[in-house]
Amino acid sequence: HSEAKRLGAIDDAVQATQDGFLALDAAGHFLFANAAWLQNIWRSVKPPTSSAHVRSILHSVIVRGVFVVPEALSRDDFCTKLFEMIAGQAKDVEIATGDGHPLSLSVTQTPRGGHLLLFRDVTASLRAEHERIREREISHHDEKLSALGDLLANIAHELNNPLSVVYGFAQMLEGQVTDPAVAERLALVRHSAERAANIVKTFSAMAQHEPSQSAPVSL
Repeated sequence: HSEAKRLGAIDDAVQATQDGFLALDAAGHFLFANAAWLQNIWRSVKPPTSSAHVRSILHSVIVRGVFVVPEALSRDDFCTKLFEMIAGQAKDVEIATGDGHPLSLSVTQTPRGGHLLLFRDVTASLRAEHERIREREISHHDEKLSALGDLLANIAHELNNPLSVVYGFAQMLEGQVTDPAVAERLALVRHSAERAANIVKTFSAMAQHEPSQSAPVSL
């Protein structure tokens, strides 16, 4: 009675798990499957017959569109590839499904030479991984903008001083010369310094990572 109770508890645990389990004997024939496998992969409450070989099981699943066949393979080739994965005890092999919920297949050999196939829905984990990748890309982009802002701030600081000298002396000399040609050239120098100063202002605004705002203040 205690042994039957223990086996019943194990069966309850297997049936309750959300991952799909499929057990095969040493010859590759069907032994048992839990409710998750029957519902999500086999798509029937009636399990395969005990004489059903894993090749025919896989072929039936593929034909019914539960597994999406890669473009480079035929159905038979894909079935053979899955069978080879089972024989080689593959781990964490991603399989696309027709309903858009990718599965991860892992195979473990049992002590008696059979195989236990675990099918896990990895939709949530893949979505989380994609979100982590997106966040890393955003963080990397922000770091690049921050580095660019520091560079622009340094450039603006280094250019401001010589531009102030050029603009100041040009303006001062304009009021001292009497030759119109010289005055015109000095005006050109001053205007050029002003243009350069405006470019520096643009650099400074970009370095602040926020739009500049103008407002009247009391001097």
